[in-house]
Amino acid sequence: MKVQHLSRQNHQFQRRVGVWRSVYAAVVTACLVAHPSLNAALSEWWGWARQTWFVRLDSFEPIVATLGFGVPIVLFRIMDRFPETFSRYKSSLEPATTPKNLAPPTHVIYSLVLYLAPLFVFDFLYQRRNLPEEAPTPLSLTLQVLSSVLLYDFLFFWLHLGMHKLPFLRFMQHSVHHSNKGGINATEVLRHSLADGVMQVAVNIVALNVLQTHPLSRAVHNVVVTYLLAESHSGYDCAWMCHNVLPFGVYGGGIAHERHHRGGKYHYQQFFTYLDRHFGYVPGGKEQSDAKVVAL
Repeated sequence: MKVQHLSRQNHQFQRRVGVWRSVYAAVVTACLVAHPSLNAALSEWWGWARQTWFVRLDSFEPIVATLGFGVPIVLFRIMDRFPETFSRYKSSLEPATTPKNLAPPTHVIYSLVLYLAPLFVFDFLYQRRNLPEEAPTPLSLTLQVLSSVLLYDFLFFWLHLGMHKLPFLRFMQHSVHHSNKGGINATEVLRHSLADGVMQVAVNIVALNVLQTHPLSRAVHNVVVTYLLAESHSGYDCAWMCHNVLPFGVYGGGIAHERHHRGGKYHYQQFFTYLDRHFGYVPGGKEQSDAKVVAL
């Protein structure tokens, strides 16, 4: 059965984007209005949470990051299993995902064990977690997470560009991440070599430690980053996704990352587009960067 794709230029699709922008704007407005109440609730919750064994655990952050990967990957994987229903939401850049294109469950489990095991050992040997008594305000938490995501994206650009352009970084085998030729899907975010994966985790750790954000902000950062990574590899182009909701092409997201996987010539930033546009790593080069990225 042929499924009609929801084109990004379709008026119905654009109306849906407008609705989601309105929803997000309403949520942000409500949070600003209710900031004093939210601040009191967050402070009370943190006072309780910081006493629990799980939050006090040195491995709390990597566990949260793992859950941050697991939930969206499972949801997108379920969508991939029902192409008759969800293929209309796939990007027009991508062929329909089939079960043969999906990384097997054993690969996903192997990646998670490979990520968690050394961190568990390190956390067991070097117990250092010290939680502050005061919680961040909702506004400061939001700004801290935004800052850490921006810094992570900035730092990752240079590593990612180097893995593609510098011969002496070929030992990292970033080509493993590009080895699936059947179209990307959310499980591809876990397909990488050991050296590649270690360096990506290291970039995230550096970003968080440079900014010295609140432990709660670090946890939220891990959830946000892991979700955005899964979304950018999902192959879906839904109206509510960041690359559609954020205006002016400031966020590349899934569409930009799919272009990157189609040859590796464009879009080395993980999330945003300002560095790619500045250096001309967008379709059409630097001269046409603004028009091209906005048109994505």
